[in-house]
Amino acid sequence: REETAEEKTERLRLRGDDVDLNKVEESELGKYKRLMEEEFKKNAIKPGDTNWVHDVQVNFGDAEEDCGWDEEDEEAEEEDDF
Repeated sequence: REETAEEKTERLRLRGDDVDLNKVEESELGKYKRLMEEEFKKNAIKPGDTNWVHDVQVNFGDAEEDCGWDEEDEEAEEEDDF
Protein backbone atom coordinates (compact mmCIF):
# COMPACT_ATOMS: atom_id res chain seq x y z
CA ARG A 1 0.00 0.00 0.00
CA GLU A 2 1.27 3.45 -0.92
CA GLU A 3 1.66 6.06 1.81
CA THR A 4 -0.79 8.98 1.59
CA ALA A 5 0.35 12.61 1.68
CA GLU A 6 -1.03 12.96 5.22
CA GLU A 7 0.88 9.88 6.36
CA LYS A 8 4.08 11.20 4.75
CA THR A 9 3.60 14.57 6.40
CA GLU A 10 3.00 12.96 9.77
CA ARG A 11 6.00 10.64 9.38
CA LEU A 12 8.32 13.51 8.57
CA ARG A 13 6.76 15.68 11.27
CA LEU A 14 7.49 12.94 13.80
CA ARG A 15 11.16 13.68 13.24
CA GLY A 16 10.42 17.08 14.68
CA ASP A 17 9.38 20.45 13.31
CA ASP A 18 12.83 21.71 14.19
CA VAL A 19 14.55 19.77 11.39
CA ASP A 20 17.32 21.91 9.91
CA LEU A 21 16.53 21.73 6.21
CA ASN A 22 19.96 23.17 5.45
CA LYS A 23 21.52 19.94 6.71
CA VAL A 24 19.33 17.25 5.11
CA GLU A 25 20.22 15.37 1.93
CA GLU A 26 18.99 16.91 -1.34
CA SER A 27 16.54 14.03 -1.93
CA GLU A 28 15.05 14.43 1.54
CA LEU A 29 14.85 18.20 1.09
CA GLY A 30 12.78 17.63 -2.04
CA LYS A 31 10.39 15.45 -0.05
CA TYR A 32 10.00 18.14 2.60
CA LYS A 33 9.38 20.77 -0.07
CA ARG A 34 6.72 18.66 -1.81
CA LEU A 35 4.99 17.93 1.50
CA MET A 36 5.11 21.60 2.50
CA GLU A 37 3.58 22.53 -0.87
CA GLU A 38 0.81 19.94 -0.40
CA GLU A 39 0.14 21.25 3.11
CA PHE A 40 0.08 24.85 1.84
CA LYS A 41 -2.38 24.02 -0.95
CA LYS A 42 -4.58 22.10 1.49
CA ASN A 43 -4.74 25.07 3.87
CA ALA A 44 -4.82 27.90 1.32
CA ILE A 45 -7.92 30.08 1.24
CA LYS A 46 -8.80 31.00 -2.34
CA PRO A 47 -11.37 33.29 -3.96
CA GLY A 48 -14.63 31.37 -4.01
CA ASP A 49 -13.99 29.68 -0.64
CA THR A 50 -16.63 30.58 1.95
CA ASN A 51 -14.07 32.04 4.39
CA TRP A 52 -12.08 34.00 1.77
CA VAL A 53 -11.73 37.75 2.46
CA HIS A 54 -10.13 40.24 0.09
CA ASP A 55 -7.20 42.32 1.42
CA VAL A 56 -7.02 41.04 5.01
CA GLN A 57 -5.02 43.36 7.24
CA VAL A 58 -4.01 42.42 10.78
CA ASN A 59 -2.62 44.68 13.50
CA PHE A 60 -0.44 42.63 15.81
CA GLY A 61 0.01 45.46 18.31
CA ASP A 62 3.20 46.44 20.04
CA ALA A 63 5.95 43.92 20.54
CA GLU A 64 6.07 42.38 24.00
CA GLU A 65 9.84 42.67 24.09
CA ASP A 66 12.48 44.54 22.13
CA CYS A 67 14.06 42.29 19.52
CA GLY A 68 16.90 44.64 18.64
CA TRP A 69 17.60 42.98 15.30
CA ASP A 70 16.36 45.91 13.23
CA GLU A 71 17.68 48.83 15.26
CA GLU A 72 20.66 49.24 12.95
CA ASP A 73 18.36 49.48 9.90
CA GLU A 74 16.20 52.11 11.60
CA GLU A 75 19.26 54.21 12.42
CA ALA A 76 20.41 54.04 8.78
CA GLU A 77 16.94 55.08 7.57
CA GLU A 78 16.88 58.04 9.97
CA GLU A 79 20.28 59.19 8.66
CA ASP A 80 19.02 58.89 5.07
CA ASP A 81 16.01 61.10 5.85
CA PHE A 82 18.18 64.15 6.60
